Amino acid sequence: GATIKIIYEKLDNINARSNAIDLGVLYKTPIDKLTLGFVIKNIGENAKYHTEESQIPLQWRVGLGYNMFNCLTLGTDYSFVKGEGNYLSMGMEYISPEFFNEIQFSIIPRIGYKLGLYGGEENLLTGIRYGLGLSFNNKTWNIDYSYLPEREINPLHIISLGVKL
Repeated sequence: GATIKIIYEKLDNINARSNAIDLGVLYKTPIDKLTLGFVIKNIGENAKYHTEESQIPLQWRVGLGYNMFNCLTLGTDYSFVKGEGNYLSMGMEYISPEFFNEIQFSIIPRIGYKLGLYGGEENLLTGIRYGLGLSFNNKTWNIDYSYLPEREINPLHIISLGVKL
Protein backbone atom coordinates (compact mmCIF):
# COMPACT_ATOMS: atom_id res chain seq x y z
CA GLY A 1 0.00 0.00 0.00
CA ALA A 2 0.92 3.63 -0.24
CA THR A 3 -0.05 6.86 1.48
CA ILE A 4 0.39 10.34 0.04
CA LYS A 5 0.47 13.01 2.72
CA ILE A 6 0.78 16.71 3.26
CA ILE A 7 2.62 17.63 6.47
CA TYR A 8 1.83 20.97 8.09
CA GLU A 9 3.29 22.27 11.32
CA LYS A 10 2.69 25.54 13.12
CA LEU A 11 4.66 26.90 16.05
CA ASP A 12 3.60 30.34 17.22
CA ASN A 13 3.62 32.36 13.97
CA ILE A 14 6.04 30.10 12.03
CA ASN A 15 4.58 27.54 9.61
CA ALA A 16 6.23 24.63 7.83
CA ARG A 17 4.92 22.35 5.12
CA SER A 18 6.14 19.29 3.26
CA ASN A 19 4.89 16.46 1.07
CA ALA A 20 5.79 12.81 1.64
CA ILE A 21 4.74 9.25 0.93
CA ASP A 22 4.65 6.07 3.00
CA LEU A 23 5.10 2.64 1.40
CA GLY A 24 4.18 -0.63 3.08
CA VAL A 25 3.45 -4.32 2.64
CA LEU A 26 1.18 -6.60 4.65
CA TYR A 27 1.71 -10.37 4.68
CA LYS A 28 -0.88 -12.84 5.94
CA THR A 29 1.21 -15.48 7.68
CA PRO A 30 0.42 -19.23 7.61
CA ILE A 31 -0.73 -18.79 11.23
CA ASP A 32 -4.46 -18.03 11.14
CA LYS A 33 -5.34 -14.37 11.89
CA LEU A 34 -1.66 -13.31 12.27
CA THR A 35 -0.25 -10.66 9.90
CA LEU A 36 3.23 -9.23 9.45
CA GLY A 37 3.79 -5.72 8.15
CA PHE A 38 6.67 -3.54 7.01
CA VAL A 39 6.54 0.18 6.19
CA ILE A 40 8.91 2.99 5.23
CA LYS A 41 7.47 6.38 6.22
CA ASN A 42 8.20 10.01 5.31
CA ILE A 43 9.86 9.55 1.93
CA GLY A 44 9.79 13.09 0.64
CA GLU A 45 10.97 16.64 0.62
CA ASN A 46 12.27 18.74 3.49
CA ALA A 47 9.86 20.83 5.53
CA LYS A 48 10.05 24.41 4.31
CA TYR A 49 9.95 27.13 6.95
CA HIS A 50 10.01 30.85 6.15
CA THR A 51 13.78 31.09 5.69
CA GLU A 52 15.12 27.55 6.17
CA GLU A 53 14.48 23.86 5.58
CA SER A 54 14.35 20.93 7.97
CA GLN A 55 14.50 17.25 7.04
CA ILE A 56 11.43 15.20 7.98
CA PRO A 57 12.51 12.02 9.81
CA LEU A 58 12.65 8.86 7.68
CA GLN A 59 11.16 5.93 9.58
CA TRP A 60 11.22 2.13 9.16
CA ARG A 61 8.69 -0.09 10.94
CA VAL A 62 8.06 -3.82 11.23
CA GLY A 63 5.10 -5.20 13.16
CA LEU A 64 2.74 -8.06 13.96
CA GLY A 65 -1.03 -7.99 14.30
CA TYR A 66 -3.37 -10.66 15.62
CA ASN A 67 -7.13 -10.54 15.09
CA MET A 68 -9.20 -12.04 17.92
CA PHE A 69 -12.92 -12.79 17.68
CA ASN A 70 -13.08 -10.91 14.32
CA CYS A 71 -13.52 -7.62 16.18
CA LEU A 72 -10.43 -7.08 18.37
CA THR A 73 -6.94 -6.65 16.90
CA LEU A 74 -3.81 -6.67 19.07
CA GLY A 75 -0.62 -5.30 17.56
CA THR A 76 2.99 -4.52 18.25
CA ASP A 77 5.70 -2.94 16.14
CA TYR A 78 9.34 -1.96 16.31
CA SER A 79 10.36 1.36 14.77
CA PHE A 80 13.59 3.08 13.86
CA VAL A 81 13.41 6.83 13.27
CA LYS A 82 16.51 8.22 11.53
CA GLY A 83 18.33 10.62 13.83
CA GLU A 84 15.91 10.07 16.72
CA GLY A 85 16.17 6.44 17.87
CA ASN A 86 14.23 3.21 18.21
CA TYR A 87 11.03 2.36 20.01
CA LEU A 88 8.49 -0.38 20.55
CA SER A 89 4.75 0.23 20.30
CA MET A 90 1.79 -1.91 21.24
CA GLY A 91 -1.91 -1.36 21.02
CA MET A 92 -5.36 -2.63 20.19
CA GLU A 93 -8.44 -1.66 18.25
CA TYR A 94 -12.02 -2.80 18.50
CA ILE A 95 -14.21 -2.83 15.40
CA SER A 96 -17.84 -2.39 16.36
CA PRO A 97 -20.63 -4.29 14.64
CA GLU A 98 -21.82 -2.37 11.60
CA PHE A 99 -24.58 0.19 12.13
CA PHE A 100 -27.05 1.38 9.54
CA ASN A 101 -26.88 -1.59 7.17
CA GLU A 102 -27.46 0.54 4.08
CA ILE A 103 -24.13 2.40 4.59
CA GLN A 104 -22.27 -0.31 6.56
CA PHE A 105 -20.90 2.08 9.20
CA SER A 106 -18.47 0.94 11.97
CA ILE A 107 -16.86 2.74 14.92
CA ILE A 108 -13.26 1.76 15.71
CA PRO A 109 -11.78 2.97 19.04
CA ARG A 110 -8.02 2.50 19.48
CA ILE A 111 -5.54 2.72 22.35
CA GLY A 112 -1.81 2.11 22.40
CA TYR A 113 1.44 2.72 24.19
CA LYS A 114 4.90 3.69 22.90
CA LEU A 115 8.03 2.56 24.81
CA GLY A 116 11.48 4.09 24.34
CA LEU A 117 10.38 7.63 23.61
CA TYR A 118 13.09 9.85 22.24
CA GLY A 119 13.85 13.21 23.74
CA GLY A 120 14.21 14.22 27.37
CA GLU A 121 12.75 12.69 30.48
CA GLU A 122 9.35 11.21 29.80
CA ASN A 123 6.62 10.36 32.24
CA LEU A 124 4.36 7.33 32.05
CA LEU A 125 1.47 9.18 30.39
CA THR A 126 3.43 10.58 27.43
CA GLY A 127 3.63 7.15 25.81
CA ILE A 128 -0.12 6.61 25.63
CA ARG A 129 -1.99 7.11 22.34
CA TYR A 130 -5.70 7.35 21.60
CA GLY A 131 -7.58 7.11 18.37
CA LEU A 132 -10.98 6.76 16.80
CA GLY A 133 -11.84 5.51 13.36
CA LEU A 134 -15.05 5.52 11.36
CA SER A 135 -15.43 3.15 8.42
CA PHE A 136 -18.09 3.18 5.74
CA ASN A 137 -19.27 0.94 2.92
CA ASN A 138 -17.70 -2.33 4.10
CA LYS A 139 -14.44 -0.59 5.11
CA THR A 140 -13.92 0.95 1.65
CA TRP A 141 -13.85 4.50 3.11
CA ASN A 142 -12.47 5.50 6.50
CA ILE A 143 -11.82 8.59 8.60
CA ASP A 144 -9.27 8.32 11.42
CA TYR A 145 -8.24 10.61 14.26
CA SER A 146 -5.24 10.05 16.57
CA TYR A 147 -4.04 11.96 19.61
CA LEU A 148 -0.37 11.67 20.64
CA PRO A 149 0.51 13.66 23.80
CA GLU A 150 4.29 13.05 23.67
CA ARG A 151 5.41 16.35 22.21
CA GLU A 152 7.12 18.85 24.53
CA ILE A 153 5.17 21.91 23.40
CA ASN A 154 1.91 20.70 21.86
CA PRO A 155 0.37 17.27 21.46
CA LEU A 156 0.08 15.89 17.95
CA HIS A 157 -3.35 15.51 16.34
CA ILE A 158 -3.54 13.38 13.19
CA ILE A 159 -6.58 13.27 10.93
CA SER A 160 -6.67 11.05 7.86
CA LEU A 161 -9.09 10.02 5.14
CA GLY A 162 -8.60 6.64 3.49
CA VAL A 163 -9.96 4.85 0.43
CA LYS A 164 -9.30 1.20 -0.44
CA LEU A 165 -8.97 0.74 -4.18
